[in-house]
Amino acid sequence: MSTTLETPWGPFRNHGPSGSYVWDIESLKIRHFRTPAYGNPWCMVFDKWGQGIIGDGTGAQQHWSSLFSGAAVRSRSSVQPIFNNEGMRPAVGSEFLTSRHLPEEIHDQFIYACVINMHGMPKFTIEDEPGTAGFTGKRVEDLLSSTDMFFRPVDPKIGPDGAIWFGDWCNALIGHMQYSQRDPNRDHEHGRVYRMVYKKKPLIAPVTQDGKSVEELLDQLTVFEPRTRYRVRRALRDFSAEEVLPKAVAWLGESTDPMRMCEVLWLQEFYHNVDSKLVQRIMKSEDFNARSAAIHVVGNQWEWMTDPNAFLRQGIQDEHPRVRLETLRALSFQPTIEAVALALQIYDKPRDPWIDYVFEHTLQALQPVWEQASKDPSYLASLSPESQKVLRDYVHSSGPGREIYAPLRTLMNPDKKSEHGPALQKLVSSGGGSASNGSKVFERACGACHQHGKLGKEFGPKLTDVGARLTKEQIIRSILFPNEEISKGFETVQVLDLDGQAYMGFILAEDDKFLTLGVANGKVEKINKDDIDVRKDMKASSMPEGLLETISPSEFLDLILFLNQGWIATDPNPSLKLRKHGEFEEISRNAQIQVGASFPENYCAEVNKFLSGASPKAFDFAFHSKEGVGLDENSIVIRLSAPAEVRHVELVNRRTAQFIDRAKGLAMWLSDDGESWKKVWTSEKPQAKWAIDLPEGTTGQFIKLGIEGKGIFHLDQGVFFGKRLPEKP
Repeated sequence: MSTTLETPWGPFRNHGPSGSYVWDIESLKIRHFRTPAYGNPWCMVFDKWGQGIIGDGTGAQQHWSSLFSGAAVRSRSSVQPIFNNEGMRPAVGSEFLTSRHLPEEIHDQFIYACVINMHGMPKFTIEDEPGTAGFTGKRVEDLLSSTDMFFRPVDPKIGPDGAIWFGDWCNALIGHMQYSQRDPNRDHEHGRVYRMVYKKKPLIAPVTQDGKSVEELLDQLTVFEPRTRYRVRRALRDFSAEEVLPKAVAWLGESTDPMRMCEVLWLQEFYHNVDSKLVQRIMKSEDFNARSAAIHVVGNQWEWMTDPNAFLRQGIQDEHPRVRLETLRALSFQPTIEAVALALQIYDKPRDPWIDYVFEHTLQALQPVWEQASKDPSYLASLSPESQKVLRDYVHSSGPGREIYAPLRTLMNPDKKSEHGPALQKLVSSGGGSASNGSKVFERACGACHQHGKLGKEFGPKLTDVGARLTKEQIIRSILFPNEEISKGFETVQVLDLDGQAYMGFILAEDDKFLTLGVANGKVEKINKDDIDVRKDMKASSMPEGLLETISPSEFLDLILFLNQGWIATDPNPSLKLRKHGEFEEISRNAQIQVGASFPENYCAEVNKFLSGASPKAFDFAFHSKEGVGLDENSIVIRLSAPAEVRHVELVNRRTAQFIDRAKGLAMWLSDDGESWKKVWTSEKPQAKWAIDLPEGTTGQFIKLGIEGKGIFHLDQGVFFGKRLPEKP
């Protein structure tokens, strides 16, 4: 359906809801309607059970707020969103479509206002994910869409009449301050407010709160619309606790209605006066939504309650996983030994990724408590064997990201530019990470704008071969500082034509007559250059800064390893000067290493030490393959920073003498391109160390070391000497 609406500022072009529903959209003629310039907002809305859905303004991914609203921790892992928003971004206000005026088939569906990839409101289902604590959903038919590029809907809400009300920012310019506030194309004066009405059902009689007594307001808490009940709770908070709470208890009476009991509990929460007897009543409810809501309140109010853990001991063993997850969240706030012991009981029942996520961050929040307690043998002995194992596994698994957390924070702080060099070097030399996990991080955090192989969308620069084109340091810099070097062909330009139509995108083609842009909604716009009124080259990347706010340090390692196609940077070991062998200098310190498919990640965690001159600490080797595999899987490849003549090589076998014989069949190959290989050396016999002299003219950029035949391949140290070849003209 498409409509044209007349406004004081001209027609609202081709604007209308999607789908088969019949709607009427009324423009309320309001001038001087102002909204803040789009930046990085977070929008959050609660369902009827108090569960929050929070979306970041930039990527518009929507998450369940209980995952993030526990006690503050030093860093958080990212987590999968509730649904795939198909790249529709950003989110500038959200709402649940729960109103008697609206069609029943869309009740409880979720919308958010979108102003870049589309101009309208995409619509999604949100449902309980079967068998887990969390939610799932999918995109369905859009509620509203427009081809008017100036239409910027914001802050949709269900009004007192049951209709959908929303503002229209109505502005040509948006962005992270790429445009001056004094830009003449920025409209500081106009805007629109709309009411969206379903024509096949009457509006509901408005339920208002102004001038109502406490008793009248309490009776409004039975209204169907959650948005109305929210306004009722806000109105009741204008009264004192003495005026509200006794009447609320009387209004509830002996009712066992789960929603009615929760409404009273939420009022008590506001006044920090939670009645334990009411919590007990709710915990007996058969509705897990009510029990989850009660535990959430206990978590928020535990400091004002006499015995909150009486309910948390019950909640951690609840039959429904959402109640158990809310219990973990509640425990994160209590810096006590009992909170740690209760949290560890989560392993007594089935878990899921949602529970594991909250458990990880609850243990992180309680770390000062359990670290201190772990020094007491009697404390560990008091835990069940399973709880002891859980705690031990957490300590081991929380390590990979710790080493880079501080340098990442330093690089994200513009006030510490003098420290950026050493911090960046720390990241480049860091090891660890999982390429398979990195592909998932890429799909979630980068796939909306970039393509790597079959993952993601072809919009921004393709990254399939980025590991072959860029070093690890260059990849890291491109993520942390996207405006430093903009990929050729992806320079951003902003155009305003004679009709006032604004475009912004990448230059795909340009000749004397036409300018062709790839715009942010994935479309191609071909603009007649005679119709261009204003054209501005934007000296900024369209890639937003701040990616590291959405992924954890360990996921950063995973992403870099994935983008680098498995190439692992050598620890530069600045404390050791570059070594020399006669006239030749060490050429491998800044090389990168790629291990074969048969090398377990846990046995290669320190492979970055292999060329560093510093032996690994965890094992007596830098890398270790599986047993009984062939050469293709049983080799490592070293990529020098530039083509070189390789003249002398020193290798150190595994440091434990009894395993030296495994090096039978060790050989070395060189290649210019990493595809065509020439064997340059074969070991005569296994030994503790090798010193290898290669003939003049032995050149290449790629070096392969491996075992010919089937066996186990492991080495401790290696160093290559030679000289870089002159660059080709």
